[in-house]
Amino acid sequence: MNKNVKCSAFRLQRGFADRAILTAGACLLACSLAAQQNPPATTPTPPQAAPAAPITPPPSRAAAEAAARKLKVAATGDFYIVSSIDPKTQQIVLKKPTEVTQLVQVNAQTKYIDENGQPLKLQGLRAGDTVFVVLQQKSAAVPIAVSIRRGPMTVDILHQRYL
Repeated sequence: MNKNVKCSAFRLQRGFADRAILTAGACLLACSLAAQQNPPATTPTPPQAAPAAPITPPPSRAAAEAAARKLKVAATGDFYIVSSIDPKTQQIVLKKPTEVTQLVQVNAQTKYIDENGQPLKLQGLRAGDTVFVVLQQKSAAVPIAVSIRRGPMTVDILHQRYL
């Protein structure tokens, strides 16, 4: 009889354990379904779109022609980066985008122009400035700069020259 009691107690305990496992599984299943239906509110909200920029009217024909003239002026000469300037010897070391350097002589007749087409002096140029230089090769030693125009290499000029 003692053996039967132990077996029945084991059956009771085992039945209780089975029910507990089934109950826990059902609870986990219910929790996972609830989580899928109600996701947490920690999802980031999308950023607000920036307000639309005001639409500018197209430039007038005169403005377009002035910009084209400015582009042609900027595009004359070869494109360089100023590497160094020596005002005492009146020489400038220019560097092409290919890293090739060239020593250039400047004189009193050299014209210096800034980005806006205004006159500029040699002292207004700095190392690192991008310039368009028209050279005059009088002797084989050092070419003379006829004009130096400071300005960036724009996409339009790049397409005009190389593409």
